[in-house]
Amino acid sequence: MKGGKFIMIAKLTNIGTRLWEVIGFILPLLKGIGELANWLEELEPEDGEKYGEEEKNIVIKIVLIIYDIVNELTEEELPLPKATLEKYLGNLIDVVVQVYNLFNIFN
Repeated sequence: MKGGKFIMIAKLTNIGTRLWEVIGFILPLLKGIGELANWLEELEPEDGEKYGEEEKNIVIKIVLIIYDIVNELTEEELPLPKATLEKYLGNLIDVVVQVYNLFNIFN
């Protein structure tokens, strides 16, 4: 039984370590997403139209290009596979934009 407990604790430790790696990767990413969204907001023409979906797609493209560049330049494995980032990136952008709107951060 003692060996089983040790293995379970080791697995939980690995999961915790991996979780912190992902959080450490995501937090600066959220700030970058916010800065990109704010930059695009500044560029919007004042014609009364909303460009949210187009801006979101632009941010997705930029983030994925930057991911590829960083992945190519570093020898370390990034803590989040590109497919996983692609899967959740739209949701992350939605949350960042929601926070920026809540606190009136957009210029």
